[in-house]
Amino acid sequence: MAEKMRAGIIIVLLVAVGIHSCGQNRETETAVADPVIGVNTSSMGTEIDSFVHTEFRYTDSAGLDLTIQNSYPRGGPYTDLYGNRSGYGVFWTHIVNEADTSVEILIDFPTDALRLFPEPESYLKLFLPPGVMSSDKVTLMNYGAMGLKHHLDSGLNQDGKLHRIIAAGDEWYFYTGILFRLPSNGPVRTGLELKGQDLFYRISIANQLDSALIPCGRIVPFD
Repeated sequence: MAEKMRAGIIIVLLVAVGIHSCGQNRETETAVADPVIGVNTSSMGTEIDSFVHTEFRYTDSAGLDLTIQNSYPRGGPYTDLYGNRSGYGVFWTHIVNEADTSVEILIDFPTDALRLFPEPESYLKLFLPPGVMSSDKVTLMNYGAMGLKHHLDSGLNQDGKLHRIIAAGDEWYFYTGILFRLPSNGPVRTGLELKGQDLFYRISIANQLDSALIPCGRIVPFD
């Protein structure tokens, strides 16, 4: 019975059609993340914009001028070393420094699982997948993130921090990930957002979680 309950709350990531971007809507073909291997089965092509879920432009009086793009998910089921079943999602974020000066970015994900649902077995765990993301990997399984099984088997106890300085006119891609067990199926959407100079990771799950905003770092001008 317990195993059936665990199996019943595994979520399958579905990549839906709508895109919200900087106050305007863009249309793309429906894409589905394969629940076993995470391979995108859409024929949408390889244009990077086709894989972008949200895009935001930020400017402020301190000199920040950034574009942040967040991807749709890839992922599938995961079974840990003890036979417990859950799901995982891999995303990427693309930050472009449009300013005339460098910026310093610190990503600091919470180390504890997020208990956002009343069900005692439900949770979300943010993590940083191994590997280096680049635009040429958007068509690959899990966006090219390698060693995910070993990374998840390790218990995700590694430091959830990233530090980066982006020069003027430069850009940076990096992976983000979620390990989760949820009450029922529903499309998962995530993305990095900036409020002032503080970074937040937004999570929404259709029919389950309208929006959760998780503090996760800062972006500041770097002289």
